Amino acid sequence: MIVIMVPVLSNTKVGTYILALRNYFDVVKVGPPALIGFGVALIVIGLLGHYGASSGSTRCLASYMFLCVGLIVLEIIVATYVLMKLPKNSGAILKDIQNKFKELIQSYYTDPEIKLAIDFVQSEFECCGSIDRFDWGGIGSTPDSCTCRGCLVSYGFGCSEYIFDLVSGKLAMVPTIAYAVLGFQVAGLVVAYFLLIILGAG
Repeated sequence: MIVIMVPVLSNTKVGTYILALRNYFDVVKVGPPALIGFGVALIVIGLLGHYGASSGSTRCLASYMFLCVGLIVLEIIVATYVLMKLPKNSGAILKDIQNKFKELIQSYYTDPEIKLAIDFVQSEFECCGSIDRFDWGGIGSTPDSCTCRGCLVSYGFGCSEYIFDLVSGKLAMVPTIAYAVLGFQVAGLVVAYFLLIILGAG
């Protein structure tokens, strides 16, 4: 799980975007810390299993199996909850991002934190508004972050698609790595089980 999130957070655009708007998008506020937390838990449990196997401690091996089963159950519960909460297709996810970004735009001139976050996203991605620059109509003047230096015309594309493409592209590897991690966990349980039988017989 740490392997999943480090490249996401280390990418300048995605990482800084997540930090800038983490308070306003639940998926980027909860997701990265949760995945890193699972990664740390896997490392600690794995070290416990390694110590039990190398030292022949049946107590450590039994604890490893108990914790590993608990973590697998927790992973299944969290994955089920996330799948139930997330929109069912990419179009719905994009629409959700667009609507949330439009909500944030409404507070641009009243909330300094939101202003800084939106200015960063628009200048970094070279975009304007949620869908296009017309999202700023009726709210106030178009921000300077919507226009490149020396340009007279605002950026022609909205920010939501850039955000969606970057985040979904980085997280596309999550299912593959998650299945691989689950496979290692199950393999570790099987090995620990047979080690317990062998040590018990000895």
